[in-house]
Amino acid sequence: MYTLEELRKLDLTKVREEIRKAEKDLFKIKFEVISDQSKSNHLIAKNKKYIAQMRTILGDGMGTKEDKPTETTNTTKS
Repeated sequence: MYTLEELRKLDLTKVREEIRKAEKDLFKIKFEVISDQSKSNHLIAKNKKYIAQMRTILGDGMGTKEDKPTETTNTTKS
């Protein structure tokens, strides 16, 4: 897991990869808790928070310039 500062320094593609990895881990942890293989149910909330932080960074556009989508505005008048 990266710290918040480290996540903000990553480009958006790396953040997306980290989100996919964290979502897979979350699924695995949920399955283990439900099937009584693990008692570490606190990791569910921890992973959810981590995923939310990464999604917030994606929403803020805190990545490199080439990863940001370009916006087009319609300037024609009707």
